[in-house]
Amino acid sequence: MCNCYFHECEKCAKEVPVHIGDFRYPTDDLKVWCGEHLPRLKATIFTLIEDEELWPGEKHTEYPMGWKCAIRLRGGKIEPDSNDVSPNLAASYEITVLD
Repeated sequence: MCNCYFHECEKCAKEVPVHIGDFRYPTDDLKVWCGEHLPRLKATIFTLIEDEELWPGEKHTEYPMGWKCAIRLRGGKIEPDSNDVSPNLAASYEITVLD
């Protein structure tokens, strides 16, 4: 089971779709930013590079290629190869970890 929900951007309260695998972390352990308010340090940036079909012939319309968000996990980094914490979209991402 996973926790899939919308988390508000830290700057503007815009909703960002978030996935927490196996309920590993409480939602309070995350800070999330929309693509317009990306932080400069200590976060993982997710950039949408490939949109997968939700159902045959249906793709995301509100999250275009190049869509970005940032997520920071309290007390640790999000590992790029894990599925612990990520945007909740059927898509592939380019992942950049900011130290």
